[in-house]
Amino acid sequence: MSYLLCVLSIVALTSSCGNGKSQKKMDDNMVPETTYNTSSSDSNEEFNSIEIKHWNGYVARLHRLEYSEDVLKLYCDEDDFKYEIDNTTQVNPLVDLIKRFYINRSDEIILSKKKSNVVTTSNYSSIEVKVMDKGEVIADQKTQMGSEEYEIEFNPEFIKLYELIQELTSSCEKR
Repeated sequence: MSYLLCVLSIVALTSSCGNGKSQKKMDDNMVPETTYNTSSSDSNEEFNSIEIKHWNGYVARLHRLEYSEDVLKLYCDEDDFKYEIDNTTQVNPLVDLIKRFYINRSDEIILSKKKSNVVTTSNYSSIEVKVMDKGEVIADQKTQMGSEEYEIEFNPEFIKLYELIQELTSSCEKR
């Protein structure tokens, strides 16, 4: 009986070790939410679509912008389609700034970050940008517009991008 128990224990231990290795391998292939995946971004500016999620911390709502085939669509409350935005004076700068910060990564989003002496609690707004090319995620990053523990200096050009996203999604708040 103890021989059978010993054999079963060895089999269970061996099979659980193998599962741990395969799970680790799967996790290594996943794209983390808050970091860049730039495996195909060597081909500058090549992408099929951009998805921008804007969490408005002031009104606690999530809105989404989708750009593909030169069309920008606004979704209020993430899934409620509102309309297409065809104003090139807004769309072109949006796409250009997304290229600079998320595809080519030629500009830094955060210029400096230092520990604050005062802890500030807030419901900070954020944006998440996901860039796709032929079904593959080439960039995926979430940026929170503040911190409880740090004083953050954002790139002024990134602030322009954030304000443009706020402006484009502000019509959702007027319903």
